[in-house]
Amino acid sequence: MIKATIYSILNKFFDVLPEVLIGVAVDVVVNKQDSFLAKVGIAATGRIHRDPVVRRLHDAE
Repeated sequence: MIKATIYSILNKFFDVLPEVLIGVAVDVVVNKQDSFLAKVGIAATGRIHRDPVVRRLHDAE
């Protein structure tokens, strides 16, 4: 019975997890430095702009 309860809770957790991750990703893209992750101290590293292809695309905007 306890094993079934634990599996049920884990199932629900992993069932909801994709929506949470998508929400966090959208929050980061839309709010950038004011996002939830930025507020808890996870800052952007800027590594994406070191890629020459991405830098060209970013500079073209």
